[in-house]
Amino acid sequence: MAAVLLVVYAVNYLEVGAWIVGVLVALNAAMVALLQTLASRWIEVRRPVTVLVLALLFNAAAFVVFGTLLVLPGWAMIAGLLIAMVLYTAAEILSSPPTSELSVVMAPEHLRGRYLGVYQMSWSVGGAVAPALLTALLAGGAALPWVFLTAISVLAVPLVLGLDREPAPTSEADTVSASSTSSRPTTSPPGQGGQAH
Repeated sequence: MAAVLLVVYAVNYLEVGAWIVGVLVALNAAMVALLQTLASRWIEVRRPVTVLVLALLFNAAAFVVFGTLLVLPGWAMIAGLLIAMVLYTAAEILSSPPTSELSVVMAPEHLRGRYLGVYQMSWSVGGAVAPALLTALLAGGAALPWVFLTAISVLAVPLVLGLDREPAPTSEADTVSASSTSSRPTTSPPGQGGQAH
């Protein structure tokens, strides 16, 4: 989520003051620093796809809370911003390890560098496009960016579940070996083929 969106939203639409954005950024940084190691231990014993789906649901919940703050009184807005940031940070902590792992294990070994390059480039493209896109949506309505982000998070769940398959072969040799094994004819043990009983 672009920081510029949160600043504009908090100051111009919620009218709670720019100071809260600094508090939210500090909360995000503190949670990551304190919980990243504990979360990594929890994540490493679970399937990456399961963790990533959980992160998407936390993201969706955070965006719903951000979007509904417009109808709350001032004190509740502050509490809502803090709750939304906790949810968003939890999603951030949970999503980082499995996305990195999936980008590696799902790539054939001979294409792994290309897969990782595309994965890294996707973050750069997203970081460049998101501020303009989200502020444009914000200009069309205060709730529009949060509706868009919630929808993206929810729609991504079935796509992520589709990643829950066997890892790609680690090399071309493995692919050839697997192919030849599956196509090899089944032969009878010596002494049994062609015998009549």
